[in-house]
Amino acid sequence: RLFVSFEFPSDWLQLDRALGGIQYVDQRNGDKLYILRAKLPEGETLTTVNKKFFGDSIFEPTGTIVRSVGLDIDEYKVTSSTVLNDGSLASARRRLLVKFATVTGSGYRVERRGLVDAYEVD
Repeated sequence: RLFVSFEFPSDWLQLDRALGGIQYVDQRNGDKLYILRAKLPEGETLTTVNKKFFGDSIFEPTGTIVRSVGLDIDEYKVTSSTVLNDGSLASARRRLLVKFATVTGSGYRVERRGLVDAYEVD
């Protein structure tokens, strides 16, 4: 079990509450927040794993967002990755920028961008 606390605007709507998912949406502009969990490959740490791992964990057909939300992902790419450690946490964190494209139910391709903040816990 993992306990997480974070801050976000109070008027965001929680999605998939019945399924226990941690997903929120800003109903004004469609911005979304997801709390996801993925196991690192054997022998890797948050700072050593290739940035492609994060894209695959999130966007591959068996990835977290595709499985839990049911998005149709056309393509994705992790565009940058930075290891951060400001001394406030016991371990480093990693911030990544991603670009991806989804396909709507009507067949339209929509370009999207995202920010990933990753933390390693035992």
